[in-house]
Amino acid sequence: KQWYQRRVRGSSVGAKIWSYCSIVCILMAVTIFMIETIPEIEEKVKDENTLLHFVFFCIETTCIAFFTLEFILRAFSCPQFIIFVKNVLNWVDFISILPYYIGLIFPGGIAHIFVVLRVLRVVRVLRLARHSDGIKIIFLALSTSVSELFFLIFFWSIAIIFFGSLIHYTEGHENDAFDSIPRSAWWVVVTMSSVGYGDCYPTTWKGKVIGSLCIMSCMLVLALPMTVIISKVTRTYHAYIQKENRIELRRQMAVSRKTDSSNSNHNDSTAV
Repeated sequence: KQWYQRRVRGSSVGAKIWSYCSIVCILMAVTIFMIETIPEIEEKVKDENTLLHFVFFCIETTCIAFFTLEFILRAFSCPQFIIFVKNVLNWVDFISILPYYIGLIFPGGIAHIFVVLRVLRVVRVLRLARHSDGIKIIFLALSTSVSELFFLIFFWSIAIIFFGSLIHYTEGHENDAFDSIPRSAWWVVVTMSSVGYGDCYPTTWKGKVIGSLCIMSCMLVLALPMTVIISKVTRTYHAYIQKENRIELRRQMAVSRKTDSSNSNHNDSTAV
């Protein structure tokens, strides 16, 4: 029951309150992580003698304490520990709280380890996936679309090498932006993703023709696999909703049987 309440947000009033507290802690932890990167605030946060450092430390400690308690309770209340270990979101939770305790053990920190720990704190935002059915569905759909994603990356890589080589040998001797195939490949990535930074672009008519072909090929390379992935997202969504409805139905039936059994025992005792 405890495992179900911590897994399903709307299973009870207590589960809803716990879920909302978790969301608030996640948002607070992510907010202070972003704010402390502002240059004017960063120096004050690093100075242990300032009030701002103390406030940020208290907020982060409170959030980490809640995350740790939630993680431990979920681990001990799980019916089968192997299920808990295999769940990717549980690993996200573990990685999100790990930097804090490593920082306590090594307060000064080695430079490169400190940078890695700061980057790992970004993982905390992924904890929101536990409270969003939409994000869960996206993760499930992507996990079932590995072959389609590989197909997309494979053909995209071919297009990058092909058009990168073409533009290099066409404009490389006139345009310094295409003086090597790797730099030309960057232009292909930007062009095919329709971003268009404008840091490099063809100037000759032959280069513009290659650029036009690159843009048109993007429609085929990206559009075809995406339709398959989108259809899988739709199927995954319906399957997920049906699964959650079955779980909720079984829970309601179990509660109903328990209530009927309790009423029956009460009536029998009254009759005696």
